[in-house]
Amino acid sequence: YNFVDFGAGYYSEIQREYTDPCDWTVEGVRVLTLWFYGDADNDAGVTEQMYVGLQDTGGPTSYAEVRYGDSGEDMNDIRKPRWHGWNIALQDFADSGVDLTNIKKVYIGLGDRDYPWFPGGSGTVYFDDIHLQEPICIPSHRSAAFAAVDLSGDCIIDVADLGILAGKWLKWSAVGDLYKDLKVDFRDYAILANRWLETEGMWP
Repeated sequence: YNFVDFGAGYYSEIQREYTDPCDWTVEGVRVLTLWFYGDADNDAGVTEQMYVGLQDTGGPTSYAEVRYGDSGEDMNDIRKPRWHGWNIALQDFADSGVDLTNIKKVYIGLGDRDYPWFPGGSGTVYFDDIHLQEPICIPSHRSAAFAAVDLSGDCIIDVADLGILAGKWLKWSAVGDLYKDLKVDFRDYAILANRWLETEGMWP
């Protein structure tokens, strides 16, 4: 990106336009994820806003964007030479009027589309692994009580947890000892079964 002077159009942007509109609601997808790699020499600041924009078949007036930092991210990450993950709730675009069932264009950019005449900086940012996915597990969002039963740490009580419990069956083990009697048996199984298929900590 390079927009160090005053003038019209000083923002940098790439776009993907689909021949046929895409439905970004199928299979329960709720998150747009991408990874970016920064550089220590990159300029970062108010004028170097990084954003992802979506536009549906309604044209330019049916456009909305989410900026890096809207959810507490640090724009200075573009100055760190390592891969950073960025998870964006698709609902953020829907709340701004974009029809997620008819996505026509996807944009990734740096700068300010609304005020492109402001000067900015320059640098290089790499993007990769851009994909849609179902709600993701954020372990820190679980309650302590749920986390104690969620042995696999995937935010859902299911066969993964049952498998861990079975591996400790009738053994003296802190792992799987949900009843806190220093052994794993039917009492622990009953606690797990009572919360079967419960979820907690999924985002968004």
